[in-house]
Parts: sequence; C-alpha cells; structure tokens
Amino acid sequence: DETMQILMINQAAAHMFGFASAEEVHSINPFDFIPQEERERVLETVAKDMFEHDRKQINEFRLIHKAGKEVWVSAVGTVIEYQGKPAGLISFRDITNSKEAEKIIDKQREEYRTIFDSVRPAITYIDKDGAVQRINKAGATFFGLKPKELIGKTAYDLFPAAQADQFSADNNEVISSGIPKIGLVTEYSLPSGEKRWTQTDRIPYLDEHGDAIGVIEFDQDITRRKIAEEKLIKSYESLKKTLNDAINTMAKIVEIRDPYTSGHQHKVADLATAIAREMKLEDTRIDQLKMAAVIHDIGKMSVPSDILSKPGKLSDIEFSLIKTHSQSGYDIVKSMDFPCSVAEIVLQHHERLDGSGYPNNLKGEDTLLEAKILVVADVIEAMASDRPYRPALGIEKALEEISKNRGKLYDPGVADACMEVFKSGKFEFKSV
Repeated sequence: DETMQILMINQAAAHMFGFASAEEVHSINPFDFIPQEERERVLETVAKDMFEHDRKQINEFRLIHKAGKEVWVSAVGTVIEYQGKPAGLISFRDITNSKEAEKIIDKQREEYRTIFDSVRPAITYIDKDGAVQRINKAGATFFGLKPKELIGKTAYDLFPAAQADQFSADNNEVISSGIPKIGLVTEYSLPSGEKRWTQTDRIPYLDEHGDAIGVIEFDQDITRRKIAEEKLIKSYESLKKTLNDAINTMAKIVEIRDPYTSGHQHKVADLATAIAREMKLEDTRIDQLKMAAVIHDIGKMSVPSDILSKPGKLSDIEFSLIKTHSQSGYDIVKSMDFPCSVAEIVLQHHERLDGSGYPNNLKGEDTLLEAKILVVADVIEAMASDRPYRPALGIEKALEEISKNRGKLYDPGVADACMEVFKSGKFEFKSV
C-alpha cells in the first residue's frame, strides 16, 4: 500500500527474497531488502510516480536476499484498486544472470577496445562504399590524425587516385568473393608525399547473417624493414661485386703465369653454369659453382711456369707437380671468405667417377655434384682449345670423349646435360 506495507505476496516473490513461504514476508518492509544507496531512488519512483502520478513503472534495481546475496530484478509497477483502496501491484523478474552476462560483455568490450587501440597493426573497418567506419589509434597515426577524424573518409580522401583505385579494387574483390587477401605488400604515398610500405591483410566484414558488408583491413607498417632490406641488397650487391673482382683478379694471376690457357677458367665457368642451369640447380649452387670454376686453376701459381707452358710431353715428375694444383688451390681458397663449397669444388675438379682422378682418388658418390659438372666443363674446354703440347681437337672430339666415358669417368646426368646444351644450341664458347 501507500505506506509500503506488503498486502499480498506470492510464493515466487517470497522465494526471491529468500523466504520459504509468503506468510513470512507480510510483516516485513520491502525496502529492507533494497540496499541503502538504492532506497531513496526506488522510494521516490514508487511513491511519487506510481501513486501520486499513476504512472506505470519499469525499473531495474538490486535486492538483498535474506541470506545476504545480491539479486538483480526487473520490476514493473502499476496502481490498482485492492479492497477499495489504491495499491501498488509490482511484478519482479530475476535478471541476475543477464546482469552478470552484461558485466562479462562489458568487460570483453572494454578489453576489445583496449586491444583495438593498443596493437601496433592498423585496423580499419571499411563499408561497401569504401568509407571508414572504425579505425584504431595506430591506423589514425599513419595519417597524423585522430580516429574520429577519419570516420567517413575513403581511400580517395587519403591517397593518390591510382593507389586509391587499387585499394578499392582489392576491397571490392574481397567483398564480392568472400575470400580474404592476405600478406599484400604495398608501397604507397602519404598526403605529405612520404613513401611508406605496408603488409596488408583484408578479410570480409560480415553481418549477423554471414553476408559481407565491408572489409576489415589489417596494416602492418614495414617501412623500416623494407629500407633495411634495400640497404642489405645494396650491401650484398657491393660485396658480390668485390668478391667477383677478387675472383677475376685471382684468375688473371693464373693467366699471367700460364698465358697459353688465357680465358680458360672463364670459358669453363660459362659452360659449367650452362650445364647447371640445364640440370635446374638452385641459383645459390650455380653462383658457388661459377665462383669455383673461375678460379679452379688458382693452385697453378705453385707450379713452375716453364712446366705450365712446356710444349712437349711432361715427365712423370713434372706431371706430379701439375697434379698438386688442385690441393694447392684448395689450400688457398679455404682460407678466404668464400662460400664453404667453393674450396671443395676446386679440390675435386680433377676427380673421376671411377676413382681414377686426383688428388684423392674419390669416386662419384664422394664428390660434389658441382665438382662433377666442373670436371666435364674443364675437359670440354681443354680439348676444344689449343694447348702448348697440341693444337685444338675441337668440340666434336670433346663431346665424343664425354659420350664415350659417360658413366665411367663422367657423371651420366652431367654428361647428358652437357650434350644437350651444345646439341640444342643453348651454348657456345665466346672469346674472353
């Protein structure tokens, strides 16, 4: 009633207050179940609005259960006539679970906002018209603006037209196909003209029905990485040039001491490279093979020059000295900052498949493939060119030697690749 005394209560309401029966509640002031800080608001609402102004009330507030626990309720109140007098009829619904769920949702929402604005990648929600719907702080920082200043802007407001066209096309493709575009690396210009690079993921932005209504774009600024990569590439190219210059200088030293074979190492390197490409070796292996080929006779610096240019047949002792050049070359190269396989290729370039080569009589399974390629290229060039002790035998004779001893002295795969590059016209010796 208007004095806040309970006139009638059902069992469900009694249970909500923590009592076993409705009779136990009749003598209790219902405001005893309302927390002190809530009482004034609830009393004013019930007394003034419901009784004085005859207004229907819908409120949410807390009740204190008899056992002391807190219960959230949704209350709907209206004035009726009861035993000839006005009375407030109030129905309660326990909404404790939904309030707890709201707390969890609010917490998750706050966590999402914190993460959204704290992560380093720029995150942008873009609608079908290309307008920004939401953007985090990292994304806004790209443009030197605040997130709210970018809402509603499109790529055409932020980028040159050509770049905006590409971005719009990418977004439209994601929306129409429903398929994300991941890992796109893009160079673009800011309004200031500054060049930047990003790695971008674009995924469909879906509504509750699973339909794509836009794009969520994740942009990671990789400008520093790209600049570092460019510097590294330039440094690598500079180092590669220095290394090649050193290799060519070493090759010239050999040619000065053995002018009759001038250009031999470079010609062998060209053929070895052609064979390796025919065999589809990786680029790094081809590069190392080429390095080794250009300096494969560097060890001849330890051989007396009169033996190197002797026009007649070598004695056994002289030939033994010649045979030391593979080991000497290895000893020179291994102490230098070359890739690890270069020295081994130099060491093995006179080994043979059947173990009849030198300096270590290695068989095929014990030698590098690159060395087997260098063996064939070395034989071909040597036979095809003039030597102090004989005139050139020609390419045909050289290829005949490789074909005849395929599988015995020379690796079959290498021999076949060598025959193919000459037969198909993919290779011919050039003057060096």
